[in-house]
Amino acid sequence: MSMIRGVLIAVMTILLCVVLYTPSVIPPDRFVETIKRENAAHRSVWGDEAADRILTRLLDAQQAVPTPQQTPVVVESSKPGDPQAAMARQVNDMGARLFANAYFKSIDGLFALATYRACALLELAPFALVVLIVVLVDGLVVRKVRSKEFLPHSAEAFSISAVGAILIAAALTLSLVVPFSFPPTLVAASVGFMLFVLSRAVANYHLIGR
Repeated sequence: MSMIRGVLIAVMTILLCVVLYTPSVIPPDRFVETIKRENAAHRSVWGDEAADRILTRLLDAQQAVPTPQQTPVVVESSKPGDPQAAMARQVNDMGARLFANAYFKSIDGLFALATYRACALLELAPFALVVLIVVLVDGLVVRKVRSKEFLPHSAEAFSISAVGAILIAAALTLSLVVPFSFPPTLVAASVGFMLFVLSRAVANYHLIGR
């Protein structure tokens, strides 16, 4: 379990570094172009209806989360010479200058790309749910059969499977923010493979601590 905990910490640290570093070296237009290319790929693979649903979810998500420029500081008094109003204007101007630089524009582009890809993953939810049920039942059946046959289970197999599932999940999470196009079929296959590896961990889980 300590190895799994260490892998989780390392994965979270790497993801945080990538999220903070990527906007500093990638211009905002790069994220927009990636969204356009992947939308075209989704149309060719999944069809126009699915691609339109993904775009609709993206637009809904962006409208639900206001940008800093859309949330000015509000004060109760706006009389001429009011120090609170003057301070509010200064804070708004400072916020506008801060969030208008290239880094924060790239963060907006990264957030849009990550949201779009998350919406695309949501399109795979029915497929993932079916595969999850199948692989979990398979893992539970394998564990039950082994216990009836008095066959030893492998704690190492559980650790390797759990770490493998974590690494695949981390790769999928990382793919949300990197401005490189991925084939939709590769993403779907990665989700299915991650669930299969997870079922191998389920098949050996109960040996931990014995």
